[in-house]
Amino acid sequence: MNGERDEIIEILVGYESRMLRYAQKILRAEPDAEDAVQCVILEVLNGPDIIGRVERLGAWLMTLVYRRCVDVIRRRARAKIAVNSEEVLSTLIAHESSTDTAESMEIRTAIAEALATLPEQQREAILMNVIDGFSFREISDQTGIPMGTLMARKKRGIEHVRECLNKRGFGEDTCS
Repeated sequence: MNGERDEIIEILVGYESRMLRYAQKILRAEPDAEDAVQCVILEVLNGPDIIGRVERLGAWLMTLVYRRCVDVIRRRARAKIAVNSEEVLSTLIAHESSTDTAESMEIRTAIAEALATLPEQQREAILMNVIDGFSFREISDQTGIPMGTLMARKKRGIEHVRECLNKRGFGEDTCS
C-alpha cells in the first residue's frame, strides 16, 4: 500500500509544474493556481486509486485542474455579486437630478425586491453584465457557461423584473 502511494506521489510530482502552469494560465493569479493544484493533488491522493486505470494520465490530471479552476472562477463571480444593494440599484436607475425623489426610492425598492426573487443564475447574469460591466464573452470565459445561455438568463431575469415593476404600477419605460 505504501509503495503504491509513493508511486502516485512520484507521478504527481512529475506533473505538478505542468499542472501549475496550466492553472496559472486559466486563473492568472499564482496563489489561486497553487491552491487549485494542491486541491487536485489531495483529491487524487485521498480519492480511490484510479490512476492505474487511467489511459491518458496527463490529460486526466489537466481535466481535474481545469475543473478546480472553474470552481475558483465561479466562487470569484459569486463574491463579486455580493454587492451593496444601494450600489446595484443606483446603477440600474439613471437619476435625472442629484436628489432622490420618493418615486425613485420606490422604484429602487421594487427593483431590489424583484432581483431578490430571481433564481440565482438569472440574478448573476444580470449583475455581472449590467452592474459589473462584463461582456457576455468575459462572463462566459470566467464561468464556462455558454454566451447564449447567459444572454437567455439575463433576458428572462429582466422580463421578470419588468413584470414585477408593472404589477407595482411602474410603466414599461421604468427599466429601459
